[in-house]
Amino acid sequence: MYQVACETIVAVINTANSAIEGVTPVDENHLNLETKVSARARLKRRRLVSSPDHAQKNGYYYYYYYYYYYYYYYYYYYYYYYYYYYYYYYYYYYYYYSTVLVEYAIQAQRSVRVEKTARFNASVPKSHRTPPGHIFRLPPFLENAKTREAAPKEDMDSRRRKRSR
Repeated sequence: MYQVACETIVAVINTANSAIEGVTPVDENHLNLETKVSARARLKRRRLVSSPDHAQKNGYYYYYYYYYYYYYYYYYYYYYYYYYYYYYYYYYYYYYYSTVLVEYAIQAQRSVRVEKTARFNASVPKSHRTPPGHIFRLPPFLENAKTREAAPKEDMDSRRRKRSR
C-alpha cells in the first residue's frame, strides 16, 4: 500500500508539472481516469493538452484535481486499513476476554468441586471418600443406572452374609 501511495504521488507531481509546461500528461491507461471522471473534466483535460496557453492558465486546476484524486484514494485505503485494524483488535480483545472468562470459570468450577469434595468426604465413611486430587464424584453404586438398581440388593445380601457368619 505504501508503494502504491508513493507511485501515485510521483504520478500526481509528474502530471501537474507536465500540465503546467503544456506537455501531454502521463499515460491515461496507467492512471485509468478515463472511466472515473466526468465528460466535462475529460474535455478540460483535452483542452489542457492541446493548448500550452490553456495549460499555463489552468495548470493549477489540474494539479489540485489530481492531488484531490490521490488524497481521496489515500484516505480510502487508510480508512479500510483502520477498519480492518479495528476489527482485528476487536476480535483479539474478544478472544482474550473470552479466554480469561473461560479460565476464570474453570478455576471457579475447580474451587466449587474442591469444596463439594471436602463436604462430601466429611459426610460419608472412609470407603466412599473421593481420593485427593480427584474431582467430585458419587460413590460407585450411584454412578449409573444399572448399578443404581442392582447395588442396594447386593449390598443387603452382603450384609446378610456377614450377619450369618
